[in-house]
Amino acid sequence: MTLGTTIRRLGITFVLAVVLAFLLIIVVPDRLLVLLFAILWRALFLGWPNLSRWLAFIKFPKVPAPPRPRPPAPKARSGCACSAAHS
Repeated sequence: MTLGTTIRRLGITFVLAVVLAFLLIIVVPDRLLVLLFAILWRALFLGWPNLSRWLAFIKFPKVPAPPRPRPPAPKARSGCACSAAHS
């Protein structure tokens, strides 16, 4: 991650955290604003890889989706025809 990407990520998550904190003040007491803001900002910053894929309207480089796990290798068959030839 480059410095420019990190700064934009911090800025976008900061704005989202401020908006969400002030909206949640309607429900929770005012004195929890700073704590609520700090928790929201950290959660948004760390959750940005998933959030950026959902918010397609923001012109921001999307984090690529994690690769799909490979399917398991087929198991070897124990009763093959070649075992009768070896006995």
